[in-house]
Amino acid sequence: MSLRLANTANNSENIYTGFGINRSFGKFRGATLTLDRQSGSLLIALIALYVGAVSGSIWKIIILLLHAMFTSPNPQDGVHNQRQAILRNTPLAYDAAFDLVWASIV
Repeated sequence: MSLRLANTANNSENIYTGFGINRSFGKFRGATLTLDRQSGSLLIALIALYVGAVSGSIWKIIILLLHAMFTSPNPQDGVHNQRQAILRNTPLAYDAAFDLVWASIV
């Protein structure tokens, strides 16, 4: 993306959009991207979709690991079976955490 001069609606100042480097932070930490309002909104929306998809996948991996960690071939009590059912059947992390705490208290 090449640098171009954009005129903002709220301000009469000229703002450069595109890639740049803040030299006081170095080449990698100082890398910046300046976008206009519409492109910035689109980038934020795409990042939100990406984070949502990744967090859902990570939650599935965590459930699988917890389920495997708590599984045992020996007969267990009702709390163990309830915990396994919660891990297997609860799709949201918040709901599973609440149900696991509730099952351990009661």
